[in-house]
Formats: sequence, C-alpha cells, structure tokens
Amino acid sequence: MSIAIVGFGTQGKKRFNILKNSKKKIYIVDPLYKSAHAKKIENLKIKLRYAFVCTPDQEKLKIINFLIKNKVNVLVEKPFFLKSIKEYKTIKRLLKKYETKLYIAYNHRFEPNLIRLKKYLDKKIIGKIYSVEMYYGNGTSKLWSNSIWRQKDNKGVVIDLAPHLLDTYIYLFGNLPAKGDFFLNNNFENTNMDFAKFGFKKNDICITLTTSLIDWKNNFEINIIGNKGSLHVKNLCKWDDSYLIYRKRILPSGKPNEKVFIEKMGDPTWKLEHNYFFRKLKKRRTNLNNDIIIKKFIDELFA
Repeated sequence: MSIAIVGFGTQGKKRFNILKNSKKKIYIVDPLYKSAHAKKIENLKIKLRYAFVCTPDQEKLKIINFLIKNKVNVLVEKPFFLKSIKEYKTIKRLLKKYETKLYIAYNHRFEPNLIRLKKYLDKKIIGKIYSVEMYYGNGTSKLWSNSIWRQKDNKGVVIDLAPHLLDTYIYLFGNLPAKGDFFLNNNFENTNMDFAKFGFKKNDICITLTTSLIDWKNNFEINIIGNKGSLHVKNLCKWDDSYLIYRKRILPSGKPNEKVFIEKMGDPTWKLEHNYFFRKLKKRRTNLNNDIIIKKFIDELFA
C-alpha cells in the first residue's frame, strides 16, 4: 500500500510519525524538504492508493483535484475552505466519477473525553441545557507574526482554531445555525485577529466560543450547564492529563456529586483518526458537507 504525504511541515511530520511503523510505503512530497521523493505531486511517478494533504490552505484544491482524478483516496488537514459552494459541488462530482474518497481531518473528535462527553449528552443526563461554553487557546502569537502565509488571511485565529470548535459542536449537538456574531475580537500582537469570542443563541441556549493565540499555556475547555447538572472537559491529551467532570445537581442547593474521568497525557487521536480514515473508506465517500457548514458559518461571521 503506497501513501504520499504532501507537505512535510508540522502536520505532515506528525502524520509520518504515525505511519512510519506500518507496512505502508510512504512517499514525501515537499518543495523545500531536501529528502523528499518529489517537489510536486505531479512529479511523483508512483501508483498511489492514499495521500495525506498537509499543505497551506491555498494549495489544497489544486493538489486534491489532481489526486482525485488519479483515483487516490485523500485525507486533508482541516479546514478545507474553498471560495465558493460551486467548487465544493465540483469536488463531489469528481469523487463520484472517479469513485474516490475524501476525508477532512478533525482529530479532536477522537479525544477519549470528548467521546465520553457525547455519550453523556446523548443520555440527556444533565437535563435541559442552559449554556455551552467552549475555549481553545495556545501561545503561538509570535509564530504567526513570523509566518508570511498566516498573515495573509484576515480571519486569523478564527480560521485556524474555530473549525475545531465548530466541528466539535456539530459532533456533540448537530447542525450549526446559519449565523453567529462576534462578541469580542482583537489583534493584540498580529496584523490579523489573534483573539476572538463569538457565538449564537439556539433554542434559548447561549453558545459561546473563544479562540486565542495569546494563552501562554495551552488551554482547551468545554463547560455545559443543564438543569440537572453540568459537564466539563479540561485539556487535550496531547498537552496534559485530560479531565471529564460530571456534576449532579443537588436541590434546592448544595455541593454537587462529582464523577471524574482522567485520560493520561499521550495523544491517541492521530492513530485513531488514521484507522477511521482507512476503515470508513468502505462506507462513506466524504465528510465534505461538514466543512461546507463550517465555511458558511465563518463567512457569515465576517460578513
């Protein structure tokens, strides 16, 4: 089984490290990496079955079109945002014509405590939901300042981290509304946005999402409050021990009963996502509709 990793930056190297101990033959495509097998995917004269596209956003469409037309199954790093819905429809037609698969990677769906969280929500154990708060922050502000291609996108941190939060919301609760609003946005250290708080109301529930490049310690949190209790996720396994906390409300008031799940540090999500990609190819052609929903929401946010 032959796989190409197209783009050998941070994400490409992560994919390679997961795949390198498998029986799959791996080819690296990158214009800057000296040991790459090819500088462009068109120059790689190998019959491929799979490709992992880990390039900057503006390069993805051309590469993916080429791969689909050559009947290569594709995993592409999120987000896969195109200029128009027409371009998405073209991709769908190509996938059908060439019987090829496309998967947009959102590895946080495979966080053990997010999987547990969804099970609790599906059981409606905290009753009627009153509020949802989600926060994703890191301290990469200065790295963004030094990145030419990052600075070209005025959406800044929103285009980088919000897709993860929005995809997580879809995973946990279903579809997004058509429109949200900014509550706060700033460019403290960058020419584009490096901190943003936005959200929406749905069925009288307030949903708030925050993305940040100015957290000096990586931070991921979800807080969901209901009339019978609350659910809280703190941390991703890649950074530290991850916690899911279920608090059962005591009436009329009092300290809630708590149940805590601890997932030790060590990121299992990449390998789980790879297994999902290879296994689910038989069942689904693409999760492209997910990114269409997210793109529409973000476009409306900036409209």
